[in-house]
Amino acid sequence: MNTNIVNPKKARRIDSDQFDVGSVTSRMLMGERTLSILCPFIYLPFLYAYAFFGAWMFTRIESKHTALQSPYTPNNKTGCGSSYEPFADVVRDGIPYSISVFTTVGYGVQAPETSAGRIATIFYAMLGIPLYFAFTADIQDRIDQLIFVWLYGLIFNKKRHQIKIARWKKFLVTIFIAVSYLFVQGAITMYLESKEECGGRWTYMVAIYFVFQSAALIGFGDLTASRSLYLTVHLPMLIIGQVLLQSLFVEAI
Repeated sequence: MNTNIVNPKKARRIDSDQFDVGSVTSRMLMGERTLSILCPFIYLPFLYAYAFFGAWMFTRIESKHTALQSPYTPNNKTGCGSSYEPFADVVRDGIPYSISVFTTVGYGVQAPETSAGRIATIFYAMLGIPLYFAFTADIQDRIDQLIFVWLYGLIFNKKRHQIKIARWKKFLVTIFIAVSYLFVQGAITMYLESKEECGGRWTYMVAIYFVFQSAALIGFGDLTASRSLYLTVHLPMLIIGQVLLQSLFVEAI
């Protein structure tokens, strides 16, 4: 008696189960790719909302009890702003401070004076810093894919699995993009600061220096941009610049 005969019904059931498993796996992978693409767009609105929440919170805590040192700009002889201004406006005072906390750039021109404000800063940073770095890590992955996979494949007409890029080529491309970013963003910052009432007259070299120390999260505090530009210009600048510098450091290691 031949014991190797397979029951046709059982065989069909096995094939069906394998097909279902493959289909589910395919859908899961597709969903994972979609989520990885959408993640930066999910993070960004939450990051802006978190900045507004922090600004509102710190303004509520500090406005009645303390004053923050107003930002100085180079060659500012207009008399705009005094040495101290009340921490009373959410957009003007709170937004720059909250952004400086979760980005860790910390220019040093603003700081809470009350115990409640300092405690709030600790907890705000404990949640905001991981959120910010998770966001920049996702953006870095997307930029790497765009530059070194999609763009390279488009130019040389290769499929993704065929693309193998030498590390030194990626390093040189990243340097070129990072330096180009510094020059372009420096020009934008210089132009925008010259249009601000209290922005002073920044030279091109001063603007490039400010952009680099901000993107590198050094934040000496010797230069601080106009606070009205923080959300629209400087937060995106910080994100893009930091991602490019991170990519540069990773490729250099």
